[in-house]
Amino acid sequence: MEELYAYRRKLLERYVAVGGELAARLGQITAEEPTSSLSRVVAHLLEVEERVFLPVMQRILHEEEPLLHYPQVPLDAREELRGEATLSELLEAYALLREKAVRLLEQQPAENWGRGGRHPVFGLRTLQWWVERDIRHIAEHLK
Repeated sequence: MEELYAYRRKLLERYVAVGGELAARLGQITAEEPTSSLSRVVAHLLEVEERVFLPVMQRILHEEEPLLHYPQVPLDAREELRGEATLSELLEAYALLREKAVRLLEQQPAENWGRGGRHPVFGLRTLQWWVERDIRHIAEHLK
């Protein structure tokens, strides 16, 4: 069990690091890339974090094997919903949401990472799986 708990500690470190990688990557973007396309990506990440990952993590931790949903969030979803938000405003909102998720995960004892929720397509998935999926999702957009 100690190996599993060590993996989960490393997973939390990776979860924190991937947020930093995103910020660093955006800092490297040249003026040649249109801000609107960057805003769409950040808005999408914000939307998915806000509507999917954080609520799922919270439900898994507060309910006994909840029935989960995983709404499809189009890449340009936030462009309409966030209106005239600037890229820096979107990044700030995203960073605040990630900080909230990190605090939530840091407070969890190792055994809570094995708590699960039932998704209609994916089946029973643990908190650990959702954190891994969140990391992969961000990594996909870093490419």
